[in-house]
Amino acid sequence: MPPLSLLHQQGIGPLRTGSEFLVHFGAELIFTAIVMVLCAVIYFKTKELYALSNHKGIKYFRTGFLFFGLAYLARFVMILFQISAWHLDVFFPRIILLLLFLVPVGYVSTMAFFYLAYSLVWKKIPYKLFVIGSNVIALGVSILALLLISPIIIALAQIPLLIIILLYVASKHKHKKNQAIITYLFIGLLWLLNIFFLGPRNVLPLEVNLFLLAASAGLFIYLLVKVLKWTK
Repeated sequence: MPPLSLLHQQGIGPLRTGSEFLVHFGAELIFTAIVMVLCAVIYFKTKELYALSNHKGIKYFRTGFLFFGLAYLARFVMILFQISAWHLDVFFPRIILLLLFLVPVGYVSTMAFFYLAYSLVWKKIPYKLFVIGSNVIALGVSILALLLISPIIIALAQIPLLIIILLYVASKHKHKKNQAIITYLFIGLLWLLNIFFLGPRNVLPLEVNLFLLAASAGLFIYLLVKVLKWTK
C-alpha cells in the first residue's frame, strides 16, 4: 500500500490532515446536496407544467436537469474517493477511478447540455436523430477524456454547447432574455468550473477549494429561489 507521499508524487492529490479531510468532505457533501435539491426541484416542479401543456421543450428541459443531478452525484463519489485516498492512505489506481467515474461524469454531463440545448430547438431536429447524435458525441467525448486522462476534454466539448444555448436564448427570447441568459450561464459555468476539481492534480489549497464551493453553493441557492418562484 503506497504511502501518502507516494500518492502525492503520482498525482493523486495533495496531502491532507484529518481535520482538513473532514472539512473538505463536509463542504463537498453540503454542496452536492444543494445541487441535488435544485435539480430535483426543477425536475419535479416542472412535471405538472408538462402534464398540463404537453410542451416537449419542458420535457427535454426536465431531462437535462435529471442528467445534471446524476453528473453532480457521480462527481461527488469520484471526489470522495480522491480525498479518501489523500487522508486514509488507501491507494486507488488512477485508471480505475477514471474508468469508473470520469466516463460516467463526462457522458451524463454532456447529455445534460445536449438536452438543455434540445429543449430550445426540438421542433427543428427529429428526436431520433438528436438521440443518436448526442449519445455518440457524449460517449466519444468521455472515452477521449479517459484516453487522454484529462477532464478538461469534457469542458472543451461542453463550452460550444453552452455558447449555442446562450446565443439561441439571446436571439429568440427577447423579452426575458437577460434572466434566461443569466440562468443558463450560471448553470453552465458552475458545471465547467467543477470539472476542474476532477483533475488528477488538484493543486489548489483547501481554502481556495472551500471558497469556490461556497460561491458555487450560493449561486445554486439563488437559482433554487428563482425556480421556486417560477414554478409557483
